[in-house]
Amino acid sequence: MKTKFTKTLLIICAIIVICVTINVWYRIDNYPHKLWLHRCNSLEKWNEKADSYDNIEIDVVWRNDTGFDVTHDIDTSFNQKLAPFLQQLKASGGQNVARHKKPQYQQYRSCH
Repeated sequence: MKTKFTKTLLIICAIIVICVTINVWYRIDNYPHKLWLHRCNSLEKWNEKADSYDNIEIDVVWRNDTGFDVTHDIDTSFNQKLAPFLQQLKASGGQNVARHKKPQYQQYRSCH
């Protein structure tokens, strides 16, 4: 009797997990503007992936001798300064360089 209850509970939990996973997977496509390009610490990566993401995440470390350094690890530097990123953002009017069109999420119709 106890094992039957345990199996039933496991099946119910599995069904719940599957339903939540499907729900989240479905909703991601409706909100592409909430997806961020992670660890975009070079202009090359930004330009290469810009058409796939509305947002980027840049890791910045302050160095007392040189100022802001774009890098993920505190003990590593590639001498990539923050200024070129800000200049590119300013030149594009604050928009992602390759995305001067409507965000994809506006193409979806409501199911209501």
